[in-house]
Amino acid sequence: MLLPISIRLGRIRIAKQPIPSSPDTIRTLPTADRAATGERVTFQWAEFLVSQGVSLPVRDRRRHIGPREVPRSSYRAGARCRDIVPLDGIVEYRVERPLTDLSMGPSVAIWSDFGGVLTPPVADTFAAFCRKTGLAPDPLRSAIATVTATFGTEDMMLPLDTPLVTEDEWLDLVRAALAEQGIHTAIPSLAETWFADRPANTTWVDALLRYRTEGAFVGMLSNMPPAWEPYWRKMVVADELFDAVVNSAQVGCRKPDREIFDLAAERAGIAPDRCILVDDLPQNCAGARAAGWRAVLFVDAEQAIADLERAVDD
Repeated sequence: MLLPISIRLGRIRIAKQPIPSSPDTIRTLPTADRAATGERVTFQWAEFLVSQGVSLPVRDRRRHIGPREVPRSSYRAGARCRDIVPLDGIVEYRVERPLTDLSMGPSVAIWSDFGGVLTPPVADTFAAFCRKTGLAPDPLRSAIATVTATFGTEDMMLPLDTPLVTEDEWLDLVRAALAEQGIHTAIPSLAETWFADRPANTTWVDALLRYRTEGAFVGMLSNMPPAWEPYWRKMVVADELFDAVVNSAQVGCRKPDREIFDLAAERAGIAPDRCILVDDLPQNCAGARAAGWRAVLFVDAEQAIADLERAVDD
């Protein structure tokens, strides 16, 4: 027995009738408890819905599926059952709006920064760098500030990630500035030491994988020196995580300048007002908003996930 069904205002309304016991239909209809937790719609439930003519997006297909076309390997419902509300003999499943309609392609682009977002905070990595090299933090900061000022900026990464100098040239300048303080050291490779034992932010990685699975365009938008390319790619599987990578050193512009945001939106093929930057630096978030984007200031993964959900719904 099949249940009459209609779609209205983003909700699925199903009449209270006996649930069919066939495994090909609806044996695993979510209970109220499961639905309240936001659990994803099950394969069997989706199979039942499409048998009733309800279109649900399926991963890696640019069209809506029809009845009996839901392969287990690529299924995604694109929605989650949330609360079940009795309403005059009707059980109403409130269905969360999917991030995208795959028949039309992705409708939102999520661009994640790397350092401080996909990694621990940059301050933590700097402290670890000092421990590995035996350098005191304050003299090293002073030397870096001296070198940075010679390039007419206060942004210590600008000379490296545009790039204006190579990493080796930059290290020579920092060594010279340290020598002026009476500190003589042979700083090893910046990239190798900076990335050694640096863990990925697995909570945020998992969130990005989920967003991409749900059909959103997911990209990395980072200011990064060219010498760091092989090191960051060892921390995450870029091909699984990102649809595109926009790296300042490779494109010749950087955050927070508008040019890089316009380029990233063009790469995604999505309007700027549907692009969202997640970044740990306020100036980069401000630059994104000035370019017509939305932005989430990253503090930690849990906060960013909550703020990103709100940004998608705006």
